[in-house]
Amino acid sequence: PMTAEFTFTGEGAGPYGFILNVTTNDPTVYYMPGVAPVGSFDAAALIANYSGFLKTQMELYQIAEPGISNHRALEEWGSTYFRNGNGRYNVKNLLPDTEYVGYVLVIDAAQGIFVRGVASEEAIATTTSVGSVNAEVELLGIYNGNDENGTICGNAAATAGNPIVAVKHTNVDGA
Repeated sequence: PMTAEFTFTGEGAGPYGFILNVTTNDPTVYYMPGVAPVGSFDAAALIANYSGFLKTQMELYQIAEPGISNHRALEEWGSTYFRNGNGRYNVKNLLPDTEYVGYVLVIDAAQGIFVRGVASEEAIATTTSVGSVNAEVELLGIYNGNDENGTICGNAAATAGNPIVAVKHTNVDGA
């Protein structure tokens, strides 16, 4: 795991996410992928932050299958969080108008611990701006749900005794 090399690319950036592509020269090495704003990648801090999570996951794998090796546990149970080989990951909940680097926290499967962090040397993607949308809502009317009788909503019981509010949305392009 100490000599594995990784490259990172990003594609399809929107305001809150993009696709992270990770390529490695050693498909046997396990890692946890991620992204960080340019200038904020700190391998030691990330390893300290996520080591407890990795330890807990490895302990849970042992509970699920006592005696399982760390390598096999990562292969059979850990693929939700920990990967090996080349990968394509949908990264979400990011900040708009921000440049990101890709990174991996590399796992020593024999010990079941993170041993190093590797990041791209420069930005791999920049999230886009949030569009300026001035949506408008026009109230078309408020109607008695008892009169709907299921002809529009398909279930008279669902609207009985409830108001039905009809609105029209305009200027929502780019939302």
